Amino acid sequence: MHLYRVSGIALRNRSFSRSQSSVATAAYPDRVQAYPFAFGLDKALRYAGRLVGSISHSPIRSEAAYYLRSHAVSPIQPEFAAAIYLPTWVIDAEVKADFWPKPDNETPARKRKVTGYLVNSFMPGFALEPFSRLNFKSDDLQEYLLLPFSKLMEEQHDQKITCIPFAFTPFSLPSLVRKLKDVDHAVKLGSLKAHVMAAYPILIPVYALQYKHRPQLQDDQNANKIFSIILEAYRPNGNLFLDNSHKMFKPEEQEFIIDGPQKSTGMQQPFDVQTPGAPQVPMGLADLITTLFGRESAMAAYFSHWKEENPSEEIDWKDLRIREYADEEVEINRDFLSWGQFESFYSSRSDLLASIHDPVRAAQVTRDTLALLGDSTVMKVRPKLVDIARRGSWFTRSWAYDTEIEPISVREIAERAKEMRSERKPEWLAKWQTQRRMKGKQLWF
Repeated sequence: MHLYRVSGIALRNRSFSRSQSSVATAAYPDRVQAYPFAFGLDKALRYAGRLVGSISHSPIRSEAAYYLRSHAVSPIQPEFAAAIYLPTWVIDAEVKADFWPKPDNETPARKRKVTGYLVNSFMPGFALEPFSRLNFKSDDLQEYLLLPFSKLMEEQHDQKITCIPFAFTPFSLPSLVRKLKDVDHAVKLGSLKAHVMAAYPILIPVYALQYKHRPQLQDDQNANKIFSIILEAYRPNGNLFLDNSHKMFKPEEQEFIIDGPQKSTGMQQPFDVQTPGAPQVPMGLADLITTLFGRESAMAAYFSHWKEENPSEEIDWKDLRIREYADEEVEINRDFLSWGQFESFYSSRSDLLASIHDPVRAAQVTRDTLALLGDSTVMKVRPKLVDIARRGSWFTRSWAYDTEIEPISVREIAERAKEMRSERKPEWLAKWQTQRRMKGKQLWF
């Protein structure tokens, strides 16, 4: 396993130890985007010091250092401190698998194909405990500046930044899932195949701080033990992750205690899976992947699997599936996936209605159906139906919530959606598929 040197700190087995080695930095390719550090080390110590003071040391001093912000009251000093860029992959993907839904009054017990969409999912690009098990996914990320990485970003706020290199890509994730045992949500994991995956490499800035526990109770058995805090640095007053692996702090069952903006709500699930037409599937599949990567040394295990498929242990940065995390690029890719969701829903609906011999419901989409779906879904059903209707004879008047369209064949909607999705296929995906065909490979992985 890699041993990274971080500002004079060697990171291994969840703890930091002294090292005389120099700072290791990575040379990132052009497609890598980075969030700048929003503040310097002094502010990081004052902000993290409030949490440190509440569990160790002196809360009065910590609060005074945070609010007075003067040299008269200095924040609690850590044993070690480092500013680090953590390589992360944002993933948009389409996967297909077999599943057996539980039979009910409307759904017969038979094998079906389910299409899953992973949009804005997060995965670490490195194997380094405990960092690679932290989840930094947040809607707030989209509100902050993201820049192409340059050497100028290796030093910010008079602080040398440690740039951890990307160790692997997420493209071996489908094959790893295929090796897993099936679980209760009825998806046959061995059948899972990824047909589309756009992977965006980004860098998340954090401060890694280590403190010695100095409790006010002298007989505390954890006295002088080292504990770590990892602080988000892409925004002011971000989340803090307190490493509670030694069960020093309450609640003891939590390995990482979150403080900050998402203390009460909790972090978002790193993998978000949508399965149109099979609503019982996504949570099970998302939970499976999240649990897979939430275990200790999980990313090291994934790295070993990735190396089996990539013996050179080098990332192919010319892989067309690696995309720049830019607004225009992301919008094109997600629009393509959104049309896929739309098509999947109506194809699944048509197959279901046909299987239960309901020709009336299979023949049309009523206003009630539209009201049920609404505009709040990821698919944005109404605008897409408008686009399709404009190509046919169904669109009768200007679109609004209180208007109706004539009955539409469910199957025809699915077929039209497939056509319109094909027109929106990203150029890079078409080229990647052509490369696969020329090499005699399947259009999935």
